[in-house]
Amino acid sequence: MDPVRHVSDDERRARLGLRQGLAEAVSTVEDAARSVVALHATEPASVALSALARSPLLTRSDVDEAFAGRRLVKQLSMRRTLFAMPVDLLPAVRASICTRIAPRARAELRKGVALAGVATDPEAWIDRAVAQIVSVLNEASPCLRRSSDSARPRPSEATARARARSGPPPSNSPPR
Repeated sequence: MDPVRHVSDDERRARLGLRQGLAEAVSTVEDAARSVVALHATEPASVALSALARSPLLTRSDVDEAFAGRRLVKQLSMRRTLFAMPVDLLPAVRASICTRIAPRARAELRKGVALAGVATDPEAWIDRAVAQIVSVLNEASPCLRRSSDSARPRPSEATARARARSGPPPSNSPPR
């Protein structure tokens, strides 16, 4: 029986650097994400910064093209944190956390719609909004450009009245 081999802190750090794409540059944005399972994002720029940190060869347009080409996908997960991962990992991630988050997020949205007076039937309003968004996504090119903003569902008159009554919502605050 071989004795247990001791792994020094320096060796552990070197192995992590290799595994996480920090010691040797990765060649694609997907490789950057895969090297850490998924790129973590707390701010919109975090995904690009994390990918770019793993290779001087990558550019911001490489990151944009990975999303546009659907080679990399974003997933909202625990504590509303965004993760970007290669598309083949999405089923595992979705099964692990997203099915638990979706009902809670929908309940918060339903409550916010009702409290703001946006609709008398919040569930139906949400269903219509989801159908409109899915329709836009199905009709759009793989890269949703700013031009698709015109097809985005617009706030109703009730939403405008609710905003006028309560003022703009505080940033980063969930509906009450």
